[in-house]
Amino acid sequence: MKLVIASDHAGFDLKGSLIAHLRSKGHEVEDLGPAEKARCDYPDFAASLSNRVVAEPGLLGILCCG
Repeated sequence: MKLVIASDHAGFDLKGSLIAHLRSKGHEVEDLGPAEKARCDYPDFAASLSNRVVAEPGLLGILCCG
């Protein structure tokens, strides 16, 4: 299964754990950010994730927010 995942700063650690778990189960996971735990606003990452899911039929998305 192909997935995209994103978060805000509060969901950053959960995002990392989910990526590791999903990849260990054989899923293809693309991390859409953020790349570090610095404070950020989730709407930017939510929009990026949402646009990808809408544009690619069959793609699933996970958004981790505090």
